[in-house]
This record gives sequence, C-alpha cells and structure tokens, in this order.
Amino acid sequence: MSDPFISFQEKIEVPHLDKLYLYACQYDRSVYHPSLFDQYGIIYAESIHRAVNKRQAEYLAGRYCARVALKELGVKVLDIPTGQHRNPIWPKGVVGSITHTVDKAYAAVGYCTQFNCIGVDYEQIVTPKVANNIKAMIVNDKEHSLLIHSEFDFETALTIVFSAKESLFKALYPCVGQYFDFSAAEIITISKKEQRFELRLCQSLNKQLVMGSCFGGWFQVKAANVLTVIG
Repeated sequence: MSDPFISFQEKIEVPHLDKLYLYACQYDRSVYHPSLFDQYGIIYAESIHRAVNKRQAEYLAGRYCARVALKELGVKVLDIPTGQHRNPIWPKGVVGSITHTVDKAYAAVGYCTQFNCIGVDYEQIVTPKVANNIKAMIVNDKEHSLLIHSEFDFETALTIVFSAKESLFKALYPCVGQYFDFSAAEIITISKKEQRFELRLCQSLNKQLVMGSCFGGWFQVKAANVLTVIG
C-alpha cells in the first residue's frame, strides 16, 4: 500500500529461518495524527496517549508491521498489548519482536512450536567518534580484537555487535524477566559471506539460559544501517 504515513512495506526473507516472518515498513512521522490508529484499525493504547508524536508514530508503524507479519503467519489479531517494560504481548502460541527507527519499523514473528524466542533490531552505523566513545560498553578485549580482524571496518562491525546484542536481549527478555547488559554475552563469530553471527552467554541468566549457551543470528548491512535477527 502507499499513503502519506506508510509509504512502503516489504517482506524480508531470512536465510535458514524460513518459518520466521519478517516485515518492514517505511513511515513518515511528520504526517502522523492519532486518527491514523482508526484508519489502520489498530487500537490506540492507553499507554501511549500521553506520549509525544514521535513515540506514537513509531508505535503505530511497529504494530502495523506486526499485524501484517501475524496475518502472513495465519494469526489475525486486533491488538498487540504492551507489557510492563514496553515489551509486546504476543498472541498465545506466538513469539515475536518489533524494532523501529525514526522512519522504519520491523516486526518478526513465528510459532512457539518453531522458535523458543525471536529478536530483531535495526541500527544506523555509528561514526568513528561514537564508536570510540561506546566500544568499552559494548565489547570486551577479546571481542574488540575479533572486530579489528573482521572483514568489516570497525564502526560497521561494532554496530553489528551492538545490534546483535540488542536482538538477543529482546529475544531472551520474556524468558528472563529482567534486564541484563551487553557484558552478559560476547560475539564469537561474524561471517560477512554468510551474513551470520554467533553470541555466547558470559553468565547464566536463569536455569535454562546458562553461561556458555550459544545463539546464532543473521544480519544485513544495507546503506548506512544494520539489521539483525535472532530466532
């Protein structure tokens, strides 16, 4: 569809994850108005009534992508409520994740019978100055060495790791139920050819998610942005 708010949408195929449905849309927050919730048939949640237009616009775009992805999965819903920590509450039997920037939104969903967890994140590649300022918060010395010797420039590699760890947090938070920082996991492989990465837990998060557990994911570097998916 094409209209002033959502101008473009697409389905993204994720290699090795053919049962995962990932949709993206581009939106224009400058034309946002609360009446658009009625236009798209999406519930105008109480939790965002007092939020600024930027937050309401990205919420609407994210929920729109999620509904399209769920419909493709075979699940029709009128609402995807928000949890205590702004996390989406998915329909029974479904896991998923939503991410957004100032003009793009992504939603990934799948059945619980296929996936224990799903996480998706989208980031703008950081500048050299920002990379230098935040690298100590994102990676340890071993990871830093891996990034320096990767097939990417350091800024792109750091953004991939930042996004991958954000995707991991979104994927695991529903199981863990509490926040954990970037030091909880470390990057152990990044493959430019296969667009794959692997993270390993550096600490136990619960009885099932123990130190040493590994999680594989897919990434895409496009223009000045990075998209990561864990499923």
